[in-house]
Amino acid sequence: MKISKYRIFAYSVFIAILCTDIFLLRPYIREIYFDNDIRNFKDISWKFSLLIPFVVIVFFLVYGFRKKIINKVYVFSILLMAALFGFLFKSITDNFLLFLNSKFNLESQIKTYHVVSDNTNKIFHIYENREEFITSPDQLDKIDSLRIVKKHPSLYELKNGDTLKVVYKTGMFNVKFLD
Repeated sequence: MKISKYRIFAYSVFIAILCTDIFLLRPYIREIYFDNDIRNFKDISWKFSLLIPFVVIVFFLVYGFRKKIINKVYVFSILLMAALFGFLFKSITDNFLLFLNSKFNLESQIKTYHVVSDNTNKIFHIYENREEFITSPDQLDKIDSLRIVKKHPSLYELKNGDTLKVVYKTGMFNVKFLD
């Protein structure tokens, strides 16, 4: 059985897209975005995810008209392929859009948090004027890892009552991320 060059190319592109998503995009996104910001974006990202299947449909319809192979089976298979592509690649599309969001900064915001720390009860929280509390270890660890990269002291070395400045940026899709 001989495999065509087209299939080898298509499989290679598919594998490259999956590997890029798994090994590059996901770790990058999990490093700078909070989980609730990712979830909120994925709730509204269906608008953007519809664009890719629409482009696939238009591309193959134009290709079908040029090759004069348009029939009911061809149109049905194009619609089915576009629907499956949009459904299966929604996560990859969302990750790519969040990556783009982090590359096009529209607004920067510096928030000043106050530290609440108690070593006896192992409590560590930060809050901003009683409006925003960050208590999740995951969120605190993300802030801490970025502080360490910037050669600032660790977040967990701060004492009760200390203040902490965190820089957030907002990208082109209006999703905030750590800077």
